[in-house]
Amino acid sequence: MNRAALSAAAGTDMDSLAGAIQTNLKQLDADVAAVAQLMPLLPFARQIVELSEARIRMEDMDAERAAGTITDITRQVGRIRARLEAGLGATGTPADALRGADAVDNLWSSVTSWFNFYNSYDPIFTWWMGMPYRKVDAALQGYAVFLREKVAAADLRPAGAPEAASLMIPAAPAPKLNQAPDLQELLALPQDEMTSIVQRFQGQSAGGPGDTRGPKYYEAWPAALKTLDFEKLSRNAQIDYIKKRSEIQIARALSSPSNSTWGNGRRKSASTFPWIGSALNATMP
Repeated sequence: MNRAALSAAAGTDMDSLAGAIQTNLKQLDADVAAVAQLMPLLPFARQIVELSEARIRMEDMDAERAAGTITDITRQVGRIRARLEAGLGATGTPADALRGADAVDNLWSSVTSWFNFYNSYDPIFTWWMGMPYRKVDAALQGYAVFLREKVAAADLRPAGAPEAASLMIPAAPAPKLNQAPDLQELLALPQDEMTSIVQRFQGQSAGGPGDTRGPKYYEAWPAALKTLDFEKLSRNAQIDYIKKRSEIQIARALSSPSNSTWGNGRRKSASTFPWIGSALNATMP
């Protein structure tokens, strides 16, 4: 976008938007780093995400294989918890442990939604998943409580480990936008090249009751349109050009005495041509 072609207000909004984008990109990088920092506490997260995404993609359910995955998640939760209890795993800061607990809560919620989606609907799934789900449900909830109440509270970092710097970056404020458009700016915008010609079509409904304009009027319309170079018109003007050309063609047909009736004697209705809307307000008598 050409910054120089914008108005002062639009330029300010563009600068504000660019600043917000840069700040949000930095926050995204920080979020990625924060997630990477938590992954040692959540080695099973990828499997849970894959199960949820497979459900969203409506992939076929292999209940036996899914039961094996859930059982493996339960085992991983048990192993990482045992390592932390033995002081063998890296826990990061108490804040990391709390964020890890929140992440486990979210993963538990995902597993619960995934299970409820299939359970009782797919009898094979229900048969395979009864015991594995009960175990993973208890394991995830217990692990979240352990991280929150034991690891974070006890601060199990190795002696002398420094506090990790916060990775959070304050979110950028939303760009300030005007509540209402500037009328002067709107009036200063380039006008549609079709404006002068379209104005000639305003007034009586073309082809409708009371339209006294004769064939010469409708013959003049195509001539007026031909004065415009279609290829050089703006996109909006090209649309108006095609629309008005179609309206005139239909209006000429409606105004012609030889084409004003159907076989049953009824006058043609504008509803016969729904794409021209109210511009051709021809009605049934």
